[in-house]
Amino acid sequence: MATTGDGLRERKKRQTRAAISQTATELFARQGFEQTTIADVAREAGVAKMTVTNYFALKEDLVLDRRAEIIDRLASAVRSRDPDQPVLGAIRAAFEHGLVRRDLRLPWPTIRRDGPRQRRIARV
Repeated sequence: MATTGDGLRERKKRQTRAAISQTATELFARQGFEQTTIADVAREAGVAKMTVTNYFALKEDLVLDRRAEIIDRLASAVRSRDPDQPVLGAIRAAFEHGLVRRDLRLPWPTIRRDGPRQRRIARV
């Protein structure tokens, strides 16, 4: 039986890659980038460390994997803004909307409050 380019094996590879990427994004948001290891990602995704590194050679690649989605989301925010809204205002609103929704489909930074007047952005 011949298989097509979009056979079961290829679909499984795409699903595994997406699951690893999603798991990493969630861990980065919850724990922070520096505190998350490849072993953490592998354990949470239910795969071996070698499987993670087969798809993503570096931990940074796990963040950059979604750059096209980020660019598309920000471009959409700019295109759909009110005519009198500045471009940076639309980008900021989209960013803040992602924070409020805690949308983990994209690696939005999370804001942590360290004290009553202090904020810091934890980049993921």
